[in-house]
Amino acid sequence: MQYHAILGCPAFARFMAVSHYAYLKLKMPGPAGTITIHGSFKRSDYCDQEFSRISESFGMQEELAQLKLSTDNNILPLS
Repeated sequence: MQYHAILGCPAFARFMAVSHYAYLKLKMPGPAGTITIHGSFKRSDYCDQEFSRISESFGMQEELAQLKLSTDNNILPLS
C-alpha cells in the first residue's frame, strides 16, 4: 500500500503503470523496454509500523490537550 502514497491513480494512468501488491512490484513502459520496480516486504512492514507509531503519538497528544482543557486543577480529588 505504500505505493499509493507515492503514486496516485492519475500517475498510474499517466505512466501506464501496473502494480501488483502481492509481489510488491510496479511495472511501466520505458524507452528501452519495461521498467520494473521491486519493493521490499520488510521495508513495507517497517513503514506500516512506523506510521502506526507516529499516528498513535499524535492521537495521544490530542487526547492530552483535551484533558488539559477539561481538567480543573483547583479542585482536589476526594481520595
